[in-house]
Amino acid sequence: MMRHSPRRLFQTVVNPLSSIPAISRREFIAAAGAASVLALGRGLAAPPAPPSPPPAIDGHVHFFSPRVVPHAPADNPFRTETPAEFMRMASPVGVTGVVVIEAIRTIEENQWVLDLAQQNPAILGYIGLLEPGEKDFPKQLDRFAANPLFRGIRPHRLFSDLAGYFADPVFHHHLALLNDRGLTFEWGGPADSVAWLIRLAREYTQMRFVCHPVSLLDSTRKYTAESRTVLEKTALVPNIYAKATLEHGHNRLVRDPAVYRPQLEIYFSLFGPDRVLYASNWPPSYAGGVSYQTVHQLTADYVVSLGSKRAEKFFWRNSVAAFGLKASRVHRVIAPP
Repeated sequence: MMRHSPRRLFQTVVNPLSSIPAISRREFIAAAGAASVLALGRGLAAPPAPPSPPPAIDGHVHFFSPRVVPHAPADNPFRTETPAEFMRMASPVGVTGVVVIEAIRTIEENQWVLDLAQQNPAILGYIGLLEPGEKDFPKQLDRFAANPLFRGIRPHRLFSDLAGYFADPVFHHHLALLNDRGLTFEWGGPADSVAWLIRLAREYTQMRFVCHPVSLLDSTRKYTAESRTVLEKTALVPNIYAKATLEHGHNRLVRDPAVYRPQLEIYFSLFGPDRVLYASNWPPSYAGGVSYQTVHQLTADYVVSLGSKRAEKFFWRNSVAAFGLKASRVHRVIAPP
């Protein structure tokens, strides 16, 4: 039986903007001003202020429906904050848009997130839950993909038996439907399933894949040769993007930027400047009371040092490419006034 191959490559291209608004943190401004006054008082030239990070699209944010967490306590990191509450927390550090990743128990939760997106311009896209190979996949894909904010899927059961899926022509037909709509396939499986992700991306070369390699990089462990080899093989596939999420063990995020430098260096050295994107994994990253500003700062301290062009790609342009975000919606939150 001849396999249905992908027919077209869909990619949204955002025209380079003439300028990027510099969005500084309040604390940074206050500290820089105080330092300048002190230096001038001593007759010294104030040291140049370090560059601020560009505006950001957070490529990994969850919103939990009250139907999923109906009685979450106030100190639960999975409580059901609204997009407005998230933006009040994230906008002071320059986050102007988000891509929401599924965090659902039922198919109907997809609609709940899409309804949120219609009411909140900062939501630029949604990666939903649909399972290729299931009988109603085409029907559900038609339903949700009719909304241009539906940008792809993150299956749950796929990687438990991907070898079996590869032998199923229905599975490949469903992936072709996903590809023909220009949608993204996101992977968040265990380390031992990376080889199947690589095989999938090599077979569907016109589809965009986004990996969230949290099981391979952990700031509390040494980076083994095996982990690096797996990432190297993943990075060799040009249609796989990587989310640079700062991971930690035992639900604690270390606040020392030096701890994460090796992790970020691995991402950039292997995937290059065009395929690594900013992703906070909010709110799971906040176990232990770590603030959003801290998570953003730990990443920005390293990325800004790479130069403004690379920082701009990392903080928002690569998300536009990886998820095929709509240019008109992106321009409303990124374009300068």
